Amino acid sequence: MFIGAFIPLIGAPLAMVVAMIVALATHGVWSAVLVGVGIAMIGQLEGHVLQPLVMGRQVSLHPVVVACSVTAGTLIGGSWARSSPSRWSP
Repeated sequence: MFIGAFIPLIGAPLAMVVAMIVALATHGVWSAVLVGVGIAMIGQLEGHVLQPLVMGRQVSLHPVVVACSVTAGTLIGGSWARSSPSRWSP
């Protein structure tokens, strides 16, 4: 599980899948669906509400400024990554 903790983009979905499998095996399909939806909602709450609040307090910026900055960085970085040639393509 070191990889899951070290790389959050892999760890959180992997943990959700494991939790859903356990819920499916012990309580059935609806329990697995509820676990998946619950974990997804918690992740969204953390990423879109809690992180901007905490980051804003740490750097003395309004949470909306932090959220907009993260969004702008993601858009710019994503556009740059899409337009740059990949090292992995033949």
